[in-house]
Amino acid sequence: MLTGGRGKAGAVRVVHSEKEAESTAQKILAMTVKDFPVKQIMVTELLDIQKEYYTSVTVERDSKEIVLIVSEAGGMDIEEIAANKPELIKTFTMYGAGGESTAEGLSQWLSASFEGKIDSDQAAAIMWNMYRLFRDKDCSLVEINPLAVTSSGLVAADAKIVFDDNGIPAHPELARLQNPEEYTADELEARRAGLSFVSLTGEIGCMVNGAGLAMATMDCIKLEGGNPANFVDVGGSSNPDKALNAI
Repeated sequence: MLTGGRGKAGAVRVVHSEKEAESTAQKILAMTVKDFPVKQIMVTELLDIQKEYYTSVTVERDSKEIVLIVSEAGGMDIEEIAANKPELIKTFTMYGAGGESTAEGLSQWLSASFEGKIDSDQAAAIMWNMYRLFRDKDCSLVEINPLAVTSSGLVAADAKIVFDDNGIPAHPELARLQNPEEYTADELEARRAGLSFVSLTGEIGCMVNGAGLAMATMDCIKLEGGNPANFVDVGGSSNPDKALNAI
């Protein structure tokens, strides 16, 4: 299922027998979570979780850095943590103007930031691999939530990866992971025609040559009280066929 919040929606359950697992699976398969119908179920061993951490690697656009985000409030939405308890969020620059950090430096930062509450060497190894994945596969987000502390060590209890569509041509193997459910029929048709198209909820259609001009056009529409029905960038080097497809 291509969405988070499965636990809050009741799509994550603990069962104690085969019969209970079967009846619970039938209930979950009948559910829809955030407009996504449940089509598959993963069954896994129940973890003895002592503590949960949130951790992710993403781009900090203001500073133009790749940062690691770690919070002791694992298992929760990071947006909720940021809004209500921002002091629980700690960040570490993996790559920035000063160059690339080191795994050793990350381990030292974890040890100092969390005062021995987490195995800093094991955590650093996991988080450094997250960073390598982020760089190697042109991701926009690599997230483990929760990173669970168990009696046998740290375990990635759940994870999410978001790939940058602009990196797909360099990694054709990732194209097989794309799910049509992520896109509307119009977006799929536009992609086949080589157009950048995003469906929106308004009533004014936009066809513009250039992403920057498209954004400015949408801003003007909103400023005048209208609502764009779509974003479509035909591209600066368009031909008549491409323009016709866009229309």
